[in-house]
Amino acid sequence: MEGVRPVEPLTDSIGMLARSITDIGLVAKTLGVFRDQIPDLTHTTLKQCCFGFFTGELDHLASEGVKLVWEKAKLALLNAGAVLEDVDFGEDFNGWEGVDGKLGRIMKSAADISTFKDYMVNRGKLPESILQAAETGIPRQETVKIYDQLAALRPKFDELAGRYDAILTLSTLVEPPKMSENDVPDFGALWSCLHAPTLCMPGFAGVNGLPVGLTLVAPRYVDGLRELISRYQDQRLLHIAKLVAGVFIEAGKDDLRKVPAPAGVIALKP
Repeated sequence: MEGVRPVEPLTDSIGMLARSITDIGLVAKTLGVFRDQIPDLTHTTLKQCCFGFFTGELDHLASEGVKLVWEKAKLALLNAGAVLEDVDFGEDFNGWEGVDGKLGRIMKSAADISTFKDYMVNRGKLPESILQAAETGIPRQETVKIYDQLAALRPKFDELAGRYDAILTLSTLVEPPKMSENDVPDFGALWSCLHAPTLCMPGFAGVNGLPVGLTLVAPRYVDGLRELISRYQDQRLLHIAKLVAGVFIEAGKDDLRKVPAPAGVIALKP
């Protein structure tokens, strides 16, 4: 894709930013993302859904506003009749997140390779961060081991996440516009590396009235765990997201800071 230079193909994935979930579906279909046939899901309701709430290794660093949104989301879904369960994926999923985690290590390794040409040709014009990436390598044996672990992790995640209609997890540790040393710019890197469909949905607000959302995650595919489920889960995730979006928007509408829309703008439904 022109204008995009990925450092690590596993984590530097291209996503879509859209006004509505319907628009995401249209763009994805146009780009050929959806290739399989799925059952009719229009009659699915939240009362038929079970969600897994996943707490990551870094979630204890979340701001009070983000933690409040987390609890509001649980209450809103419970009031809508959904079934909620706390999810623990086990020790195999520990040690990945954060700059010093396994994903951070492979990012550093990839940066060493992707910046090598620039380092050799234009060393004097590069910022310090790029110079450090090029000069601080990661042992190749270590990166190969991490890639192998990731490959083994994907089918495990499919099996565990396939027991739910979607996994809900944090999208960020801090609320906008405030940033802090605890914030993690690659908070969705694990899901990208697992090749898992994800959708970051706003709908609530932090203490400053700005949107704070949560992330819906699905497995790559589900094979025979429940009846009438599509093998591939990306389209199904969009349908579940529409159900969740309505609940989130209704629950958080009074807390969002009101920003006047330009003349002629039409508000879209989820």
